[in-house]
Amino acid sequence: MSSTLVWIIIAAVILLAVVAVAATLMSKQNKSRRRDQATELRSEARAQSGGLAQEEAQARAAKAEADKLRAEAEQADHRAAEAARARDMQHAEQEDQVREADRLDPDVDHKTDDYAPRLDRDVPQDGTADAGTAPGEPTDGRPTDAPGTPGSHREGTPPR
Repeated sequence: MSSTLVWIIIAAVILLAVVAVAATLMSKQNKSRRRDQATELRSEARAQSGGLAQEEAQARAAKAEADKLRAEAEQADHRAAEAARARDMQHAEQEDQVREADRLDPDVDHKTDDYAPRLDRDVPQDGTADAGTAPGEPTDGRPTDAPGTPGSHREGTPPR
């Protein structure tokens, strides 16, 4: 029995050696295949890097253009705001002049609750009536198209 046991042990050792050699060969093949895959992926990445650099340059150019347009829009907003302020100041000065004129004009009652400064009010030197009103219309700043006021416009006639 001992020779059979020796042959079984020798066969087991040979089988283990064959399995170990096969495992080593498979591991080397696997490592070689993975190296080849890694090399291929690196090559593809290098090929894409040229396109990536171009896209980065385009992105930087687009950002620079957007920043420039944003700055121009900001400047335009500032110019528009300044123009609006200048217009408002001019309008206020004009209204102050009209109010002062109305305050000096003895034909204008500037103390009434419904007083509003009007540019179209112009009293001739003789003080008879507004140049823009018909005879008999009030010259004290009241609207002339209100019902019950002289000269209120009637249907079919254009307002003055």
